[in-house]
Amino acid sequence: AATSARKCYILYSRLSPPSDCLSLRNLKLSETQPLLYSASLRRNKLIWTSVVLVVVGTLAEASRLQAKTLVEAGLVRHLLISPDALFAGPSSPLWQQKSKELARLFAAHQDVLLELEQAANPDLSRGDVLSERLAAFVESAGNAFAGLVATGGDTVNALLTKLGVHGIRLLDEVEPGVALGITVGAVSIPLVTNAGAFGDAQSLRRCLERLHR
Repeated sequence: AATSARKCYILYSRLSPPSDCLSLRNLKLSETQPLLYSASLRRNKLIWTSVVLVVVGTLAEASRLQAKTLVEAGLVRHLLISPDALFAGPSSPLWQQKSKELARLFAAHQDVLLELEQAANPDLSRGDVLSERLAAFVESAGNAFAGLVATGGDTVNALLTKLGVHGIRLLDEVEPGVALGITVGAVSIPLVTNAGAFGDAQSLRRCLERLHR
């Protein structure tokens, strides 16, 4: 954690002290409040880029309802991926087909919702593996997004680890339980994280709109 803090300080020493940089190893989404807000980044004219990937990798009903709201409002291109397809691995025809579909959605320059399909009898003991496979699946499609909204702690951690991110510089709170920040590491992109069980039906929509301000 100390190493991550030092790296954060090197990158953002002109903006703020390292106390607002969270190591992924210590990050618990339900414990990120109160969040710090950086006016310095506003002065530096940080601009949210256009294509946002929304990943719902949690079984929480709240997140499922929020995803449905996004789709019904026509705000995203929607792709469902089943646990079976992820467990089958990159060499399977289903994985490859879905990966190509995701790449095509990225290429359309519209926001994309990637949602883990609800299994009839989910094996909760393999949740960590499933999150890692989901992150690998996103990588296989090219990681062609400039902003990220993700629900579920395991999903967030797996996605950011795959991207080479070692910390998050917290900026603001979109709403209670929903953190806004900038990733620190191999890539620096705006990120909104939601523990999965927070918010109402419009929460993901507000997250998406926040990144497009």
